Amino acid sequence: SNLTGFTKNCSGALQLSGNNTFDGNITVNTGSLIVLSGGTLGSTVGSTTIKGGANLTLSDATIG
Repeated sequence: SNLTGFTKNCSGALQLSGNNTFDGNITVNTGSLIVLSGGTLGSTVGSTTIKGGANLTLSDATIG
């Protein structure tokens, strides 16, 4: 993957599913990040930051 991470700034929900292999950081400033069954948050090289007022939902997902 060429993605080096992302920042989520909208109030809606973003769903991740499948094997995500990016190495960058994830920052969720507002809204929800939903990781569905079989989904991953990328490699353990990057960090995942959920700011106050934002949400992270894991549904039978893998971290790292």
